[in-house]
Amino acid sequence: MRARNLAAPGVSRIISFPLSVAILGTVLLACSPEINSGRLTGGSSSSDSTLVGSDGVWISLVSKDVRIRHLGRFATRDHAVVASRAEIPEAVASHYLSRRSDEDLAFLEPAPRSLAAMRTGSIADEVLRLDGIVVVRRPRGSFEGSVHERGDPLTHVMAIERSEWEMLADDEGPQLLPGSDDAGALGQIRIAGTLPPLTSIDRAFLEARVREISGATPVTIGGRTLRLNDRGSAQGRADVLLWLKAQYEPLGFVTSTHDYTTSGFFGTRTGRNFVATRPGTAGSAASPRRLFVTSHLDSVNNPGADDNGAGTVSALAVARYVAAIDSEIELTVMAFDQEELGLVGSTAFVRDLTARGQLADILGVVNIEMTGYDSDGDGALHVIDCNENTSARITRVMDAARTGAGLPLRVEPACTNRSDHAPFWRAGVPAVVISQNFFGGDANPCYHRACDKVDTMNLDYMTNVTRMIAAGTAALFNL
Repeated sequence: MRARNLAAPGVSRIISFPLSVAILGTVLLACSPEINSGRLTGGSSSSDSTLVGSDGVWISLVSKDVRIRHLGRFATRDHAVVASRAEIPEAVASHYLSRRSDEDLAFLEPAPRSLAAMRTGSIADEVLRLDGIVVVRRPRGSFEGSVHERGDPLTHVMAIERSEWEMLADDEGPQLLPGSDDAGALGQIRIAGTLPPLTSIDRAFLEARVREISGATPVTIGGRTLRLNDRGSAQGRADVLLWLKAQYEPLGFVTSTHDYTTSGFFGTRTGRNFVATRPGTAGSAASPRRLFVTSHLDSVNNPGADDNGAGTVSALAVARYVAAIDSEIELTVMAFDQEELGLVGSTAFVRDLTARGQLADILGVVNIEMTGYDSDGDGALHVIDCNENTSARITRVMDAARTGAGLPLRVEPACTNRSDHAPFWRAGVPAVVISQNFFGGDANPCYHRACDKVDTMNLDYMTNVTRMIAAGTAALFNL
């Protein structure tokens, strides 16, 4: 271990201790005794050449503007924790970890209360901690079948992969708000076409659709009458695809599926993402800009009324609201498969967009996750961008929509990678996730449990959140 001066703003140096505890300004880095045998570096290489067949990685804390090919990237509020094959010279802090062919490395993102409990000691197999993100090393296959840390639903697992991600530079994609006068742009919202009043997004519609997607009300699909009360099973997920198709096609959307098979960190997965597209008026060839509104369709083998029936129904209501907008921007609404198994569907989709060279077409992504729970009636919600790339611009649009519509909502700050917006961040695409106050002390006690049913939800709150997202999404078409 050695100390060196660092150029990062607000960070003066790393302080070296025998057991590897370093304070980086406001950033905490804690290493286990195993890691103390290596070196924490900022510009030189540390490696273990005695390991036969090792596949080592650099784990680095970097500023937000560092864009590189990487094996995994977790956003924090002010930095990013990145795994890479090559050392990153401009990193705030770096450490080299060996990885044998029979081992897996993973990032863990604990929820705030889980992280507080972990500060008194390391978790099983922990080898490194950077800015609240934990790195663990375990035998290969240990993570198959679980996106949560050994039964803890509040700790999210992300693979440190063996194939690299590519990232867009800030200026590669279409710009959401060109120039620096974001506030001025937001004050000049003009949208062609006829928009209904926000009150057209009403509680009755939302409640009826949530009851259907969570199995409280039976639905008829392809001549079969059934209940969608388990969107974790293969049959339940196949049935909800048909239900979604029946919702979107009458609105004039073209529906399809994005089929994928992945094999790797979380095991072999086969799934189908739902896609509903409303082409832009100029056609995709002449105007490639695309706006995405997303959610996830699966549940944890439970009714999943709030997680994520509510988010999926909110996305449907947003699509209904903006369907009449006359815009050159293409709107794509997606319901990702297997989010609960490790963001599998969204990761596969972003990987495919990258392979086809279509990432730069994306204007932004509005991901909707759990919009139906507010136990104390304070109207708190999250609009999360983690200061990633230009994602904060979407946050400002949503905030302007919230205040402009006079909705009884307030934004509670948070930062997380644990939903389908995160793969877009890893590729450098602007995205936000909008949800109830999950990280601010008002998480749904029925999260991932059999009691996640519509009668536990606050439907007036869901109506207001959906109205905000609809107004913000409509504004995005004009910017």
